[in-house]
Amino acid sequence: LKPGATHLLDKHPGYSAHVRTIKRFLPRPRFIHMILDGRDVAASTVAAHGKMGFGPANVAGAAVKWKTFLRAARDAAQFGPDYLEIRYEQFLESKTDVYARVLDFCGLPATAEWIGKIVEANTFEKMKERGASPDPTTKLSEKRYHRGTAGGWREDLSAWDRFQFDQLAGDLLCELGYAQPGWWAESGTDRLLLPLRHQWEKRCRFLRRLTDDARNFLRGYE
Repeated sequence: LKPGATHLLDKHPGYSAHVRTIKRFLPRPRFIHMILDGRDVAASTVAAHGKMGFGPANVAGAAVKWKTFLRAARDAAQFGPDYLEIRYEQFLESKTDVYARVLDFCGLPATAEWIGKIVEANTFEKMKERGASPDPTTKLSEKRYHRGTAGGWREDLSAWDRFQFDQLAGDLLCELGYAQPGWWAESGTDRLLLPLRHQWEKRCRFLRRLTDDARNFLRGYE
């Protein structure tokens, strides 16, 4: 759409799994890795599935996907100066400063005044109102927008959701400094009962598989 453009920006979580291929085929790539608390990612992902039917339908699936993509994206750090890692939470606190870092990383000059205007024109609320999308010819549904804030997982995730997330991706959450071990338990009751529920459901799944296998085996003799 813009033949004279000097830079191309594309964004998709799936690219995380292909950073080496991208580096191989594109001569001057810049990898901008924006990290967000995985619990907020999970809450947003589950909400998107409920509203539009794509992505993981539960927190367990979202936790695995977040951990897989984030680990893979961090592999681009091997490219040294071509990799920039920022936190979404930092962006929310200081949008103009973080945006200036990103533009400088890409070699794009900009004044503080221009950056301020761009940030103001593209707040979460304004983008949601006009249905902004990467393609100017396409308008997104409001359903594509969830919160635009950090920490909303506290309202969206149940105690069981938090426990499941910790089981699958809690190590990375702690590694990134978003949580401390045992963060998922809000009470002594949670700390006692949720692991028991986890073990019970795990055994039930095993018994169901065992029963199904036995049933299929016996059908072979009918």
